[in-house]
Amino acid sequence: MVSYEIDIDYELRAGAGVRGSKLAEMFGVGGLVTRREVVKRFKVKVGLGKVTYICGRSGWGKSSIMRELKVRLRDDGYKVCDVEDLEFDRESSLVDSMKDVSLDEAMGWLCKVGLSEVYLMMASYDMLSVGEQFRFRLALAMSIRPELIMADEFCSSLDEVSGSVLCANICRAAKEYGFGFVLAGVNDRLAEYLEVE
Repeated sequence: MVSYEIDIDYELRAGAGVRGSKLAEMFGVGGLVTRREVVKRFKVKVGLGKVTYICGRSGWGKSSIMRELKVRLRDDGYKVCDVEDLEFDRESSLVDSMKDVSLDEAMGWLCKVGLSEVYLMMASYDMLSVGEQFRFRLALAMSIRPELIMADEFCSSLDEVSGSVLCANICRAAKEYGFGFVLAGVNDRLAEYLEVE
């Protein structure tokens, strides 16, 4: 288990770019430089075989925390897979897109995220709903077997029942395979399903 304290702020410079300059002129803030504090002293623990869930409302800084955390974890030598960074053939079937594992393994990973129907396994990524696409990216990430899997906007496109089932399966995968999951979302009820403290 590793702990991090995260502070994030951004420097905003009014008037950058053509439209930005016009906007700054309209509001009388041309040349103004200010800092926007996004997160201050946010403490987070991440561990292999554990699930970390960062929860907060939209605009709270979750995505900024996830980006900073990914950099720090990689700097500390962890093999990290962010589901948004995955590259795969979007036109092939899901099982063919998981080309680095056997057919049986691909089917197993897809079942773990709730994509167990044969027609879904044979579908291409672009034929899936947004929620199914998210679940496929999780399955693909697990098939790569990194130490840590990161997913922002976790379950944002899933209904409560599908989300709770996915949470249970993620907890099982964390224990069974030793994956560490770092997830961020807006639904505080998911913390209960994810068995986070």
